[in-house]
Amino acid sequence: MKQRGFALVIVLWSLVLLSLIMTRLVAAGRTETRIATNLVANAEAEAVADGAVWETVFRLEDGSDARWPMGSAAHVLRFPRAEATVRIVPEDGKINPNTASLEIMTALLMECGADAAKADSLAQAILDWRDPGEQPRPRGGKMAQYRDAGLDYGPPDAAFESLDELRRVLGMTEDIFQRLRPHLSLYQSGEPDQSEADPIVEAALRRLNIRPAPNAAAAVRSKRIVSLSVDAETENGGHFSRHAIIQITAAPQSSYAVLAWDKETDPERSY
Repeated sequence: MKQRGFALVIVLWSLVLLSLIMTRLVAAGRTETRIATNLVANAEAEAVADGAVWETVFRLEDGSDARWPMGSAAHVLRFPRAEATVRIVPEDGKINPNTASLEIMTALLMECGADAAKADSLAQAILDWRDPGEQPRPRGGKMAQYRDAGLDYGPPDAAFESLDELRRVLGMTEDIFQRLRPHLSLYQSGEPDQSEADPIVEAALRRLNIRPAPNAAAAVRSKRIVSLSVDAETENGGHFSRHAIIQITAAPQSSYAVLAWDKETDPERSY
């Protein structure tokens, strides 16, 4: 009798153990299924976002009245079971930190919230970062100044390879960097086109008494460089954001080139 009771206890404990194992396996299976479903949904959203980029390029090349204008207004593309929102920003109205003068960088920093002294020292440090030479500007910084600040790096004396590199410039704060970044582009060449500049860049140029000609229209260019930010969502919960910099050649050539292609992690991101 005791043996039967003992055997019954063993059977019951075995059933409990098997039940726990099965519960664990079912829970793990559900988790894996959910992860796989999310991966598929996000992959679908990525395909939609990439398709929206090519659709936007086509519409920007379009020579008819259906051609999309550039600007801050969002364009919505609808696909079967998905939707993509596209924002087109011309790079020509931005300022290139690799070529900008000290005066323009200082004015832009002031419009981004830095006081006059901070803007002047930061602008000098930005130029010292990119320009060759061992001697710093009066309020800038070369290797010795970075070491004095307790930093284990210094200026490369070369052009910025990404806007994120500005974070490492002596005296730069994250707040100023985030305010500054949307108005900069490494792909803009020459002076910013005031007809396509945003209000912050316009105000910076006005500080220097640089004003657009009366009734001036945007120049007709053989090539345009635009920043595309695409947010795609699918009906099954997928989401993906694509950021691309595209160079578009006007007719009769009507071609394009991809200059940057990244997953968007920051809605204010620029290059």
